[in-house]
Amino acid sequence: MSMITPAGWYPDASAPGQERWWDGAAWTGHTRPEAAAPAPPSPPVPRHGPPPIPPAAPLGPPGTAHGPGAAAPGGSAPGGPRRRPALLAAVAVVVLAACAAGALLLRGGDGGGPAHVAKPPAGPSGAGTAAEGPKGAPEGGEKGGEEGPAELADQLSGISLPVPHGWEEAHTSLDGATTVWTEGPFNCPGDPIFCRRGRMSSRPLPADGASGPEAMARRDIADAADALYGTHPLGLEPYGGITSHEEVAAEAVTVAGRDGYLVRWRVVTGAGPGGFVQSVAFPSETGPDSLVVVRFALDAGPEGPPVTLLDELPRGIRALGG
Repeated sequence: MSMITPAGWYPDASAPGQERWWDGAAWTGHTRPEAAAPAPPSPPVPRHGPPPIPPAAPLGPPGTAHGPGAAAPGGSAPGGPRRRPALLAAVAVVVLAACAAGALLLRGGDGGGPAHVAKPPAGPSGAGTAAEGPKGAPEGGEKGGEEGPAELADQLSGISLPVPHGWEEAHTSLDGATTVWTEGPFNCPGDPIFCRRGRMSSRPLPADGASGPEAMARRDIADAADALYGTHPLGLEPYGGITSHEEVAAEAVTVAGRDGYLVRWRVVTGAGPGGFVQSVAFPSETGPDSLVVVRFALDAGPEGPPVTLLDELPRGIRALGG
């Protein structure tokens, strides 16, 4: 029965002091110093002699005078076990090399994340939003040397929220709304939980008798103020509760190309500097019986975001696919 020599390191006749790797079918380009050779491979070398020694001249095809199939000096043609194990070993080497290359590619790739619109239209720029505005602000907010999304899509409402520089997506929301807020939580001035100095969230709501965007905005503002500065769903009061409020703006606005309405309150809280709450309502693409409501909250005081965001952010909202 025809036999071949098993894969392994063998003396290289073309380079004294070196060994060359025989893959069970042919000589490869891999060499090493003979002194570094480990113990011989476990499969015994057949009595027919060692594998063919690579000559100084280029190796020829198997079976030729200079090929790996040629008879070794002083012996017959090389023999050994069947070719299947050697072929499997060669395939394993190729697979390992492909895995290593894939790991290198993954190491330099981008991380995964929620789907965002790649290039939004011009949005609010005076407050340093990530969307490119009249001042040519760079696309994408920077955080730790990485670019964040310029927009966050609210698929249910059919809109995209602008993400200002220094803001990020909130991956959890107790009311299921699509939310972005300022980076870096801080200890709330009231009960010991974490707060954010700026928040913006959107969701569709049934009209429930509201005659239009103005009626919806006026009805929602009280709920928004309580949710953002009043009692937490866990029963805590992160801002010490709302002690009073004042309406500072109420006007028609255009949001995502639709006629909407805006209502804004200044709230005074039992702890901390208080803040501004705003509700903006406009028609939903899903039908006349549904409206989209976007809520805003900005802490007052020197550490709070600029109040101009309350005017600029609604202008940066756009319709998905528009």
